[in-house]
Amino acid sequence: MKLNREALLQKLQSISPGLSTKDVIEQSSTYVFKDGRIITFNDEVSCSIDSPIEDAECSVPSKPLLSILEKLKDEEITVEVTDDYFCVKGKNNRTRIRMDKEILLPIEAVEPPDKWKKLPSDFCEAVGLVQTCAGDDASDFKMTCVRITNKYLEACDNHQMIRWNTETPIKDCLLKSGSVKHVSRLGMSKASVTDSWVHFKNETGLVLSCRKWNNEDYPDLSEILKTTGVKSVLPVGLGEAVERASVFCESDITSGSVEVKIKGSKLVLKSYGPYGDYEERTKIKYDGEPMRFRASPRLLAAIASRTKDCILTETRLKTETDKWTCVVCLARVGKDE
Repeated sequence: MKLNREALLQKLQSISPGLSTKDVIEQSSTYVFKDGRIITFNDEVSCSIDSPIEDAECSVPSKPLLSILEKLKDEEITVEVTDDYFCVKGKNNRTRIRMDKEILLPIEAVEPPDKWKKLPSDFCEAVGLVQTCAGDDASDFKMTCVRITNKYLEACDNHQMIRWNTETPIKDCLLKSGSVKHVSRLGMSKASVTDSWVHFKNETGLVLSCRKWNNEDYPDLSEILKTTGVKSVLPVGLGEAVERASVFCESDITSGSVEVKIKGSKLVLKSYGPYGDYEERTKIKYDGEPMRFRASPRLLAAIASRTKDCILTETRLKTETDKWTCVVCLARVGKDE
């Protein structure tokens, strides 16, 4: 079968969130071709999209397949499925990838989507920002999740929290931040909820399914959101400084945290990562109370770009827009700091 190489590659890359780097479950690092779909599943996330390869039913290792499609220069390729190999042929080349005809990946564990309901227009943006406030401490599972209700999305890691107000077709549940974060990048526009999964679908027909967890003991953040205090203004230039500091956050601007200290006319930002650290000291225009806090770089960048107003208490910094409210914990700044 003749196929456009780039189109096939894009399909495979789009469902990569369902892949596992190791076989967490059997064949979880493979692409499964079955029933006219290409499927990935790693026990937490499942992805599927229409397959351009008719009648194929097999499991193909993802790494060599992606690698050869990325490296080939041919615009058009021929794909053949034999008893033992998934064959990719270009004009002057041929690749044979060993595959399994027997599908062992437990894709039946993912309930099929039911009725699709439209997501609000700001849902993807909301997920992209809210998930950055979730924690990464596996011993406190609930705080590694994004809580989604009919009226809002929220997340908290005990140092920062955010609630984004928007109506959704999803009843109160928890989704792991590492799973639901892909919703933003993939541009999901519809959702369907089943017993154990929340399914999302975009205009290309790609389906992302995230394992759903019951909201049994997630903390009530409403009182924190009611924080009142002294009105203040964030310093000019905070957003640009955060972008520079985010270079050394854990992996990118969507993860890790930046530490900010503001006192008088001095702004100090620090970030740390596996490859090093970053510190910036700069003079700013600011005559408010001294403050020190840490938060995700994407959250800080969003705050700096959308509002300069904030509310300060001895322990908290609160910012609000017409869509969301954010609160971060403050530390006292000593006289000698």
